[in-house]
Amino acid sequence: MDLGTVRDNLGGGNYDTVAAAANDVRQVFRNCCKYNDEGTDFYQLGESFSARFEDMYKRVSRSSAPSSSSSKVPPQSFASASYGRSGRGGLPSLEVRKGFSGNLFKITGDELGHVVTVLDQRCPGALTSVGGEDGEGTKGRGGRGGGDKDEEPNVEIVIDQIEEEVFWELKEFVDNKIERRKGSKRKR
Repeated sequence: MDLGTVRDNLGGGNYDTVAAAANDVRQVFRNCCKYNDEGTDFYQLGESFSARFEDMYKRVSRSSAPSSSSSKVPPQSFASASYGRSGRGGLPSLEVRKGFSGNLFKITGDELGHVVTVLDQRCPGALTSVGGEDGEGTKGRGGRGGGDKDEEPNVEIVIDQIEEEVFWELKEFVDNKIERRKGSKRKR
């Protein structure tokens, strides 16, 4: 069982209840922990994603009718929310997020600085400092203030933590910068 199979089953209407779909998602994370040594990145990801899923599932369960866990899952109900929408205004698909991530390496340092500044102001949870003074990463305002002026802070952007509206604005900014550069190369 993997998340792709769960997505396909959701899209095909193969789950009789929301609880059945949730159980398969739980199984994916249990397997991640079961087949990876405790303390490894994959084990920790399995635990982390499991906790996030349970938190989100509780919120969805509370906001739905009491019979929701036994009701039939309509096809595409979850699949479209996390994978299907790739146009602006919806949740970005995995492919769109991957493309955005790759494009961050194609922009200048100043442009990347703009992206980090926007995230710092509007989605500080999407920034994680890495390799700080104590060697540990921290959430939020990563690496700003104090320290040697010549030393630039090392910040990771956690794309999955970027709010939807901010993501699309930054994607448009990055795409425009890359397109402009391509256009100016063609004119030469």
